[in-house]
This record gives sequence, structure tokens and C-alpha cells, in this order.
Amino acid sequence: MSFFKDVFQGVENILRSSVSASSPIIVNKGANIDVVAGDIKIIDITLSSEDHDRKTSLINQFTSIDIFESINTPAIFCELTISDSVELQEQFPLIKEELITISFETPNNPGDPTRYVFHVRSINSNVINENQKTASYTITGVSPELLINKTAFVDKHFDDTISNMVKNIMEEKITTNKKVEVEKTVGIFPKKNIYNMLPFQAIHSLLRHAVSDRYLSHTFTFFENKHGYHFTTYERLIEQGRNRLSKGLSDKEFFYDMVRKEHIEDVNIRNIIAYNSVGGTDVLEKTASYVNTATAIDMQSAGQRQAVYVKNIGADKFQKMDDNGAATNSTGNVRAFGKTKRPTAFSILPIFSHDNKLSLVEAAAARDAFVEDLTNTVTQIHVYGDSDLTVGDMIKCNLPSASSFDDAAGSSRLDSGNYLITRLRHIILMGDRPQHTIALEIVKLNFTETA
Repeated sequence: MSFFKDVFQGVENILRSSVSASSPIIVNKGANIDVVAGDIKIIDITLSSEDHDRKTSLINQFTSIDIFESINTPAIFCELTISDSVELQEQFPLIKEELITISFETPNNPGDPTRYVFHVRSINSNVINENQKTASYTITGVSPELLINKTAFVDKHFDDTISNMVKNIMEEKITTNKKVEVEKTVGIFPKKNIYNMLPFQAIHSLLRHAVSDRYLSHTFTFFENKHGYHFTTYERLIEQGRNRLSKGLSDKEFFYDMVRKEHIEDVNIRNIIAYNSVGGTDVLEKTASYVNTATAIDMQSAGQRQAVYVKNIGADKFQKMDDNGAATNSTGNVRAFGKTKRPTAFSILPIFSHDNKLSLVEAAAARDAFVEDLTNTVTQIHVYGDSDLTVGDMIKCNLPSASSFDDAAGSSRLDSGNYLITRLRHIILMGDRPQHTIALEIVKLNFTETA
């Protein structure tokens, strides 16, 4: 869990102190109810036995909820902090076989609650407060499918496409009721044997062998978000997200406003609370990616086959985040450093003779260049809660230029634009008025050139 906890730890501490110390910020006043930035309606927090015979509500006992999603992880994690004054563990002994159901909605999505189910993983940091007669501890949870994954093994001979292999593993070994979306791949893998591998491990091993019939990078990922499981390319997520935003099918546009608001009603739920540009690859890695080579070594015949990917002069052929997106590499720089005959970036791909008909080596050469571009701009932002957000979504961010620090007149033409959500952390704090914010890690494949 440390991988997730380290993300946005500093900004979370600031949030926790500010929420407990300040009054709510009203952003929209209605006739019967005030809508506040960060408002959340907790519908359900239920602890139940695995057979559902025993149940108890935790709504009155929780002090905070953290839910973690990642575009590189086929599971969702949670941490539920409890302040126990009713001897919950005496009445409902926790033996790490229980389920936790969490359901909530935010004002911008009324009637469309987000629901997560977790299997209890551990109970940590049990602290007794004798003065207040309470016990405080943290219950950590994981997607139930992760436990199924630990007890099922794939031992099978395949003669099929990668996409059909993934579907078969999910259907036969994981048997989840969640939606499973698998993007089509091309090429039959005859005599593909998978022995003694956990299902998620087996699927992960197939990522580098998957060849797309549509996207140049062939960069597949396998992850779980609030909608279910996805075996898909980054480029497909980018194209779908860009189209939704450009056609007005998504309203996920966020603004970083440097001007201090004089009136609390002027604060908007789409305001970015804080942001930090993490950066990404340095200039040496960036330049090295201009010419990539992949060498396939046949494990049966010891033969070799090589493919070279040279970044296109000008805009490349990868999917753009923005309709008017510009490549992160200038034409002159590519000409200067991309003309070497000896590739500067290498990858080795072990294959078998029956794989030779597939364009695996060409896919590997382009994939490395795409990954470098994708991680070239990494940003962290903190926004008010929106139950509709999940990893794999695309959002639009308006980030400030230097001039906007005084008058909010300008947005950065390079940094603003569409971003793909790669990590997400829901932060829900209980108080007189529950507060919900989300910490996001977002990436950008290209710059946005605007007038």
C-alpha cells in the first residue's frame, strides 16, 4: 500500500487540517439546500460477513475513507479509519473474511451513486484512547477478485488471439460479475502454453505480446476502475476521451484560479485546489527515444529479427490528447538527433518460431517511444469530489500562465489542455459536514498550441 499512500501525502495533510479548521464553502445556493464544494452524500458503509448473514453499519464510526485506483493495477484498494466507541470488534469480530460496501454520490451526479465492494485485508494501528473511551484503527480492503486471483492458477494450452485469451482467463478463473472490457487484438498465438501462473500474472505477461489492429504504439494496459476491468490500449482511452470532451459529452473541465475569492459563492466545484508539475523524462532519455530498435530472438532457432522506429519528422502518428495538439519534440531537434543510423534505445523480445508472422518486434519498437512521450509530462492535481471520476478518464485542465497570477487573464498554452487520469485517490473526511476531494495523477502526451 505504500505505493499508493506516498501519492499526494503532503497535500492530503493540508486538506485534513483545513477541513477541520474552516467552515464549508458554499458554491451554489438553492431554495431548500446549499451545495458546498466538496459535499458528499454517504449512502452506505456496511461491514458484512462473507455469507452476508451478519451485517453492521459503519457510518457512525468512520472518520475517513481513502480509495485508491491506478491504471496499472487490476485491483482497487481502500483504507477505512474507524473511531470505535461501541466495541465493534467485540460485537463483530474481524477475522479478515468480511466484506465492506461503500456507496456515495456527489451533488453533480444525483441519483447515480458510486459503489465499491472490498474484502477486508488487514486491521492496523489499533490505538486505545482511555479518556474518550474509544479505539481507533484502520481497516484496509482490496477488490475481492484479488483474493480469487491468489487461489486460482492458469494451466492451459491456447491457440487464439490475445484478446480471446484474456477473456477466457477472466471468465474461467476470476468469474467476476463486474464488466470486463477487452480491446480486440490481431494475430493468432498457436501453441501458446501458460502453466502455473496466477490469472492476473498471466494476463500481465500477455501485454507485451498484444498487437493492436488500429493504434501504432500497441501499448496495452490491464486495470480495474469503478466501471470494471479493462484490457485496452492507452491510445484508445485517449481517442475516446478526446472525442467525448470535444463533442460536449463530458463536462470534466477544471480551472486553477489564482485570484482569491472575496465571496464564498464564487468558488466552483471545478476549481483545482492545488497542483504540482512532477515532470517526467529528462533530456537524455527524451533524445534517446528518437530512434528505437527492438530485437526479437527466436528461442527455438536462435534466429533474430530487428525493427527500428524513427520518430516522424514533425507530428508523429500517435493519438493526440488535444485536437490541436503538438508533439513534445520539435522538428529541428528530431532532425538533429534522430538521424543516427545506430538506434540509441534498445529492447529485446524473446519469441518462438510460430510468433514470427506477428508484428511483435515492430510493435515493441514503437511502444518504447510512446511510453517515453506519455511520461514526459506528469502532473498532480487536487480537486473537489466528483463521484463520476475514475482512472482511464480524460479531463480538461486550465492551468495558469505567469500573467494569470495577478488577474486570472491567461492560461498556459503548453500545460493546459486534456489529460489522462492514471492514478486517483478519493479522500473522504467525516465531520459536521462530510468533505470529499480527489487527488489525481494525470499525464499529457503532447503540448497544446493555442493562439
